[in-house]
Amino acid sequence: PMAWLNTGIDEVNSTLRRMVEGPEFSDSWEGMKAFMQTSQEWLDLRKATAAYSQVVGSAWMRAYQQFMEQGNGQFDPAKLSQTGFKSMMQQWLNFANAELLKTQRSNPFLEAQRDVLRASLRFRNRERELVEMFSEAHSIPTRTEVDDLTKMVHDLRREVRDLKRALQTANARADVAEATIAASAAPKPA
Repeated sequence: PMAWLNTGIDEVNSTLRRMVEGPEFSDSWEGMKAFMQTSQEWLDLRKATAAYSQVVGSAWMRAYQQFMEQGNGQFDPAKLSQTGFKSMMQQWLNFANAELLKTQRSNPFLEAQRDVLRASLRFRNRERELVEMFSEAHSIPTRTEVDDLTKMVHDLRREVRDLKRALQTANARADVAEATIAASAAPKPA
C-alpha cells in the first residue's frame, strides 16, 4: 500500500527538477519557476511523510503480530469472556507501547522524522517566498513587511512609554525643586 502513495512521484520529480534547473532566459519565467520549486518541495515533503508513515505503520504491524502470537488463542470469544475485554486491551496497549517506544528510539524512525521536519521547513520557506512574490506582484503587503511594521510599532510604543516615564520623573523633580525654592524664598518668622 505504501508503494501506491509514491506512484508517479519519481516521474514528476524528475520533470520538475529538469524544468527548475534549466536555463534562465528572462524574468517572466521566475514566477513559474518559483511555483515549480514549491511543487518540488511539496513532493519531497509528501515522499518524506510516506516514508515516516511506513516506519510507524511497520511498528504497529509488529505490535499486532506480537500481540496475536503471544495471545495463544486466549482471544477466542469463549476464553475472552473468562479473561475479560479490559485485560485483553491492557495487553494490547502494553505490546503497542513497547513496540512504539522501541521504534521511536531506532535510527530509521529518527531519520524519517528528521527528513519530515526538514522537508516541511523547506516547503514552508519556499511557500512563503512564493506568497511574498505574489504579494509584491499585486501590491499586497508581504508577511515580511507586516512583520517589520509590527516590530516598528512595538518599538515606538516602548519608546513613547519610556519617554512618558522620563517626563513624569522630570515633572516630579521640577515640582520638588520648585517647592524647595518657594520654601527657601519665603520670609522666615523672626
